[in-house]
Amino acid sequence: MISLDKVNRSRQDRVWIGDEDYLIHTDFCYWISFGKIHDKIQRGEKILLSEFNYLYNVTTLKGKDYGIPENIEEGYRQLVKFYINEQPLPKDVGRYSKVKTLDWDIDS
Repeated sequence: MISLDKVNRSRQDRVWIGDEDYLIHTDFCYWISFGKIHDKIQRGEKILLSEFNYLYNVTTLKGKDYGIPENIEEGYRQLVKFYINEQPLPKDVGRYSKVKTLDWDIDS
């Protein structure tokens, strides 16, 4: 069993768009939903990028107001970057496979 009490509390909680930072929700339930919508985009389905506005934590924190970015295309790119969090593998793992390894509805 994974102990969620030991989760690193210094995890990323914002994305940078231009020279502004935007707070985002980091709870996994938000990102499971994001994954489903992102998969639709990857399949070529048309999605309004404003559908991702729920990921931004619109609040005031330490006297600073946080909202939703005006540049929603760059906002989407930064959300994808946060979601995928590409890290180089320590060794070559061979050819890229297009096999779907995760299905949000079946594997949930």
